[in-house]
Amino acid sequence: ALMSGTGRPISLGGTAARGVMVLGSTSAAESAAQLLRAFVLARLLAPVDFGLMGMALIFVFTAEALSQTGFTRALVQKRGDPTADLDTVWTLSALRGVLLFVITWIIAPLAGLFFATPAVVPLIRTAALLFPIQGLQNPAYFLLEREFSFLRYAAPRTIGILCDLVASIVL
Repeated sequence: ALMSGTGRPISLGGTAARGVMVLGSTSAAESAAQLLRAFVLARLLAPVDFGLMGMALIFVFTAEALSQTGFTRALVQKRGDPTADLDTVWTLSALRGVLLFVITWIIAPLAGLFFATPAVVPLIRTAALLFPIQGLQNPAYFLLEREFSFLRYAAPRTIGILCDLVASIVL
């Protein structure tokens, strides 16, 4: 049974309800931030620039989606203590980030040809800097989900969402 901070058992239903509220609120905040970012950028950027950013992000998000390893999901679902695997998962994630960056840098001109827009190439290459940065994320963060530490899981994500929103608009 799950135990509260006071040593009393907590029902799985109560834990699940709390998790839905916390993670649902975080997802809603993320969606709202993405929508706000899109509106602000649509207002600040010229239509051509907004379109270029859209092309670059489509390319980068597709590369990200097609290269998911599933290692963090495996950590959450692994039976027993997964802490011995944290270094391996972090190393593989960091290497994946660097490899994705290099591959994206090399094939960015092909995206320029695909979109018939050579101006998108430097934007794709710049956006690809996200890969090595994301690869440095601590995989122990995902263990918070396994431990039902929803507030500790949601807090860094919410801070990241706000930082992403501010950085996107400023940059």
